[in-house]
Amino acid sequence: MNNCFALDVKDDPVRFFKQQAEKKEEKFYFNKYETLLSGTLAFAIGNIGYYTTNSYILKLGYSGVQTIGVINFGRGLYNLNSPNIENELSKLLSNKEKATIDKNFLSLKLIEINAREERAKRVSLFYSSSLLSFQYLLNAFVGDTPKELRNIYVFMAGINSLIAGYSSLSKSEYEKYYFGDNLDISPTVSLLPDERNQSVQKVPSLFVTYRF
Repeated sequence: MNNCFALDVKDDPVRFFKQQAEKKEEKFYFNKYETLLSGTLAFAIGNIGYYTTNSYILKLGYSGVQTIGVINFGRGLYNLNSPNIENELSKLLSNKEKATIDKNFLSLKLIEINAREERAKRVSLFYSSSLLSFQYLLNAFVGDTPKELRNIYVFMAGINSLIAGYSSLSKSEYEKYYFGDNLDISPTVSLLPDERNQSVQKVPSLFVTYRF
């Protein structure tokens, strides 16, 4: 009986793929904002601790908590924007209006998935680096920070500012094709129908519309 089932699944790759996609665990345990919230909480605790303690050792410890909070915040943005590739393809295969999928339609879908994934990474890096740069400058010039530690904070702020600037402008070819050449640093995107009705175009909901 089991062998027959296995043969049936092998003979139907679409069915097998959809079954595997359904078995995948959900990306979020509670909700899609959980990592953002935990990062924000750690960031707040780190700041409260840093600016209320007089111990330099504790300041270093709370600075680490600040950094963990920012990293989790960036990770939360990535999780919020990145596509679940298997689920996206499973939906495509389940589309009753597309009994057969032509090369052009499939190419557009793969471009969409790649563009969303690369944008999610870039936006996450931009906000993580920007927040770290701001936090390091704040630590350097606000509060009783030793001069040696202040110089380190300023240096790290400069490095993260360069990373943030680069990530804000370095759109991949997939992003340029799918989202356009706009300077896009929106934390999220919204769905709008594509003019050609062949795909779904992702357009930033709060994007900056500079063109070069």
